Amino acid sequence: MYRILSDTDNLKQVFSAFSTTEALLVKHNIQWVFQQLNVPSPALLAQMRAEGLSLSAFEPAHNSDTELQYSSDTVLRAHLTTMFLAEKQLHAAMSMLTLSQQVEVRDLLNLLSEHLRLPSDTLLQRMADEGLTLEKLGVAGKPLDKLAQIREKLKAAGDNNPAKSVEDVKRRLAILHGDVAKAEQNETSAAGNIIHLTAKQERLSGSR
Repeated sequence: MYRILSDTDNLKQVFSAFSTTEALLVKHNIQWVFQQLNVPSPALLAQMRAEGLSLSAFEPAHNSDTELQYSSDTVLRAHLTTMFLAEKQLHAAMSMLTLSQQVEVRDLLNLLSEHLRLPSDTLLQRMADEGLTLEKLGVAGKPLDKLAQIREKLKAAGDNNPAKSVEDVKRRLAILHGDVAKAEQNETSAAGNIIHLTAKQERLSGSR
């Protein structure tokens, strides 16, 4: 995966082919992924190097990258296009890299971002100042699969439903069962009282 994500020529071709809307999404996905992975900042890495520390020194040896090794450039570009447009796929791919490789890929992507057809920094800043975010535009922040949508619906339903857990449901059923039993007991008691009252009336009638 490292070889694919560090293929400068194919990355340039893929980035150049994205539309402006797609480029905004790709930029968002890249930033989100590296935030999730907690990749060290350039400033921290510079200080580490200055004090004789290297990320690679802490990493175990890993096998060579053979995935898609014999694929054509067309296949690789199609794979990269799909990956950069889906933040979960990009996150999964980046997670396969060592930390030092993640740093290298991040720096490379930052350099190649000039090939993305992005709006000017001035326009992006003005959009942000006026609250015109990617989420508001519908470019980012959408559930990426049906399972995510179902989870969101279940969460929303849970927030509006007092019975938020299995224990709550059991407790409510127990209360309901108790109310039913109590109602049945009251009915039985009422029926017994009626029978008892009827018997008294009959004895009074007989004594006359």
